Amino acid sequence: MRVDFIEIYNAHGTGGVYVAQKVASGVSFQVPFATAVKKAVGDKVLVSAVGTINSGVLAEKVLNEDDVDVILVGRAFQRDSGLAWAFAKDLDTEIAMAAQIRWGFTSFRNASEYIQPNSMKASIFD
Repeated sequence: MRVDFIEIYNAHGTGGVYVAQKVASGVSFQVPFATAVKKAVGDKVLVSAVGTINSGVLAEKVLNEDDVDVILVGRAFQRDSGLAWAFAKDLDTEIAMAAQIRWGFTSFRNASEYIQPNSMKASIFD
């Protein structure tokens, strides 16, 4: 059996199985678990971090400083379908989306806070 990717998800301890275990929640609270696993497995396996990573700046910080390979975001995407653009805006970087998806985040052909049409690519193939 070969393992390529490990998702570290603590579910507040053991998913409620062991009630005496207490894990304090908060911004990036599960990152230390992912960091410990990455330290143990090294470069043999990709390791992800989760846990209230709710901005592009924080995601970038975790990737650069906490030695994990992937950031997984769940609840923040459930709350904000435009989160990819919000992260890109946080990081002052360009992203690309198909025009028909991009229209939902603009006032059709006009710019919005999420996108400047003259500086964004319409697709990754442009």
